[in-house]
Amino acid sequence: MGLFFWLNKNDHAKQKLEISDDSGFIGIVNSELYNGFVDEDWELEDVLKKFTEQTNHGACAIWSSGEPNFMNVHILDEPSPRKIFREIQLNIKVTNAKLWLVNYTDLTMVAQFERSKIPSTENADLEIPMQNGNYNISIRQMFDPKKYNAKSPPNPCFEIIFSPVSKFEMNTLSQVIWWQDDEK
Repeated sequence: MGLFFWLNKNDHAKQKLEISDDSGFIGIVNSELYNGFVDEDWELEDVLKKFTEQTNHGACAIWSSGEPNFMNVHILDEPSPRKIFREIQLNIKVTNAKLWLVNYTDLTMVAQFERSKIPSTENADLEIPMQNGNYNISIRQMFDPKKYNAKSPPNPCFEIIFSPVSKFEMNTLSQVIWWQDDEK
């Protein structure tokens, strides 16, 4: 049955993934392109800068979920008609026929230890099979983090929609997606 027994079996998601969001950050990473090492003695500011830099280069999409808890992510061909809390669109590259859903622990292990890689052993089953190419990715958060209820969690927490694009355009973020919004 798993942790997310409430998932609707009639949903039109291509893929449903579940992840422990232990610190309020999750993301999608191209493990071949992602260069997440910072330093063995990193500071949060350095890691956040690395997340933003790598997202801008299309190696990943890392965002603040606003609420450390278990999250379910649906990969869809098109947005559902459900009400959303917030949404962002950006570009990402797929070079090795897959992306990975990751959490803060995965990302900080790579930031601290140069030999650490994505996926981690714990999240090695969170592969998103993709055709190589450039994509516009729409990340849709379906809940207000201030109203998250673990006893009645949103279904889903996030929708991710990938749309192929012919040319990669650099993202121009100045900070981690939704980080300042959730800090308040």
